[in-house]
Amino acid sequence: MGHALRLFAALTLPEALVDRLISVQRILDDRWPARSVRWVRREQLHLTLRFYGNVPPEQAPALTEALRAACAETRPLSLALAGLGAFPNPRRPRVLWAGVTGDLESLERLEQRIQSATAAFGDHRETRPFQPHLTLGRIADDRERQTASPANARWDRIENDLFGSWTAAAVHLIRSELNPAGARYTTLTVAPFLRG
Repeated sequence: MGHALRLFAALTLPEALVDRLISVQRILDDRWPARSVRWVRREQLHLTLRFYGNVPPEQAPALTEALRAACAETRPLSLALAGLGAFPNPRRPRVLWAGVTGDLESLERLEQRIQSATAAFGDHRETRPFQPHLTLGRIADDRERQTASPANARWDRIENDLFGSWTAAAVHLIRSELNPAGARYTTLTVAPFLRG
């Protein structure tokens, strides 16, 4: 038995859309006090559907099969990233995000099938309801949270922008390896959607 694998299931983005999100991060970075926001790196820009936490390596093949079965009846999803928001709210943001639009009902059904089919795997249990979003950055300092509202960060120019669209045709099972330089991601398997 080897070390546990830190795994999650996600939809990946086309490079052109990732480039656009990086440019949005740069615009926003100019509007906050220096170094007050930790921006998500480009390799971390994906739409997480399920975070498993630690999974024993010997369970990875069964998880792969369960994930593929959960995705097999899903048709490709037409999705887009549009608008900005913040958790828990814009007045005291901790997480800055881009919103997800498009085939949201199909996306939520897919997420529910994945949750149900793969519930037995991993040591992480999500207690919050699924809210489709893509994290752009995190504000760590409470003092920055008090002053970093959309109004004084001048989000108005881009808060309703359409950043780009894409067709999702598969879910990726991704391994996250933590190290001091930041997490490294490796796709272990791809669970394709129904074609045609």
